[in-house]
Amino acid sequence: MIYRRMAGLVTFTALVVGLGAAGGPATAEVSARTRNLRLPGVAVTVHEKSGDRLVVTSYWLAGRTAMAYLRTSSSTFTEMAEYWRVAVSPDGRRALGAGSYLDDNGCETFDVIDRRSGTVLHLSVPSVCKPLNGGYFAWSPDGTKAVQLVFKKKRTGFLTIDALKGTTRYVPLPNSYEDSYFTWTPDGVHVLAYDDARLRFLRPDGKNVKTYSGLGVLAEGAHAFSPSGTRFVTYCPSSSGMCLWHTRTGKSAGRVGFPADDMYGWWDEKHLVVRKETGKNFQAVVIDLSGKVTRVLADIAASAVKKYSVDLDFTHR
Repeated sequence: MIYRRMAGLVTFTALVVGLGAAGGPATAEVSARTRNLRLPGVAVTVHEKSGDRLVVTSYWLAGRTAMAYLRTSSSTFTEMAEYWRVAVSPDGRRALGAGSYLDDNGCETFDVIDRRSGTVLHLSVPSVCKPLNGGYFAWSPDGTKAVQLVFKKKRTGFLTIDALKGTTRYVPLPNSYEDSYFTWTPDGVHVLAYDDARLRFLRPDGKNVKTYSGLGVLAEGAHAFSPSGTRFVTYCPSSSGMCLWHTRTGKSAGRVGFPADDMYGWWDEKHLVVRKETGKNFQAVVIDLSGKVTRVLADIAASAVKKYSVDLDFTHR
């Protein structure tokens, strides 16, 4: 096996926290209303209720080496040492793990994990081999496929992954995409390439069919779209806060006056999950579209900020 170099593995947004308690299963303190889960490996405590639509199902820490954690029971998160990142599909059925090691030919590897049956589909990707590297990936909304950015020194294209068929396709792109990240559109038909300047809607073969410019930076990639897919969120281009846009037209759908610099996604059609600074500490909170905090989902210790990054994925159970 060839050890995978971690340099250049990037994520578009991350909640910055540091190393907390030692690794191992998360422990649960159960009350009549809320269960508090201390995440292993990092000083984060999440607060869950039994009727919650979304919960934390995976997370990863970016340090000298990346550490990925997958929720393996209702109250247990397990370190997945063989992956640099693992992410659960939006419907909660599958997890995709990006291998920490290249195969014997120096090529990328993935595992598609069925969270119900436990079966694993192993994929080697002969089209993405050294000196190419794979980076951040995102699921499609229906949980059947994923897209990953591919780069050498800068972005060189994207890889699509069919989680049902076990097939992959690498699509090289011109230099104008060197700063782009990639996700799927809500209907799963197009790949969305996004950077600081524009959002470009691509066919799976890489042909550009539509471009939105001047809308700001897409917030949290695949999680930027509302559950219905009709709206998406950016960090406003000319002011603080978050801007809402209509997916079909790119026209304004409003503005959320909340000074967030990190968003985890939509809680439902009328609420977002964002990071909030509370003095020297941080919280993941639910806000309504007026910017009012309605729920605290996670507490992050102040001492955790400087050493690691953790990317929390909220999906269906």
